[in-house]
Amino acid sequence: MDLLIDNDIIIDLSSFDLCNQMIEAPGIQRTDIYITSSVRYSLGVIGRRVAKKEESFGKPTYDRMKSFLMGIQEICNLYDDQYRTLIENGGIGIDIGEATLMTAVCSDEFLIATGDKRSLKALAACGECRNTFDRIRGKVICLEQIILKIVQIHGIEYVRPRIEAATRIDKSVRFCFGVVTPASEASVIECLLSNIDHVNRESNNILAPVER
Repeated sequence: MDLLIDNDIIIDLSSFDLCNQMIEAPGIQRTDIYITSSVRYSLGVIGRRVAKKEESFGKPTYDRMKSFLMGIQEICNLYDDQYRTLIENGGIGIDIGEATLMTAVCSDEFLIATGDKRSLKALAACGECRNTFDRIRGKVICLEQIILKIVQIHGIEYVRPRIEAATRIDKSVRFCFGVVTPASEASVIECLLSNIDHVNRESNNILAPVER
């Protein structure tokens, strides 16, 4: 199964030190993962912004991103007509990177992992983008789905310290694990499921089914 991932997922999971566990969760191999051609540049893994990005993300997170991205394949094919439709009609809610993921030519079995909930909502609301929406509906996973699966596999006590130690973190995920008092595993799972359901409602049920 091909897994296409966006910048937000890479950044968040690198901050949590859970990149390798993400690969375990869907049951795929590193050779199945794809990124857009701009990811390494925008994250400063290569190019002129290496020092600036290392300082911005912090060395531990930056080093994890750099290690994770080594050898990852880049997307080279798109449904060009669908890509142009998204850029022209998707409004400001769909950026170029997300449009590339959404319109990538994949195998029959693929998942798109994205942390950009605004783009999902914009795609669902774009009448001219229906072909793309129908093609990827049920094949999209958000950050909370990935974290949920890792908790289900490894347990809360494995994941919690990584969430708490993260310097850059998605606020909704932090809330699920407890802001002041650590939340129980059952409470964390309930909160993650609630967030997933909210994202799904906002984006016309675009997400892949969740194992509960």
